[in-house]
Amino acid sequence: MPELAAELHFAIILLKNYAKFDEENGDIEDAAFTRMHIARFEAALPSQWRSEDAA
Repeated sequence: MPELAAELHFAIILLKNYAKFDEENGDIEDAAFTRMHIARFEAALPSQWRSEDAA
């Protein structure tokens, strides 16, 4: 299970970077869509793996 949590944590970091890129390039709809999935993935993480800087 720790391996899955680590993979999800890494995926969240990547998605946050994609959302930031979309926002910087004016693609607000894609950024919002990505942030929706970030929230879903963060909710699936065990509490000790959750990021303090929520999307």
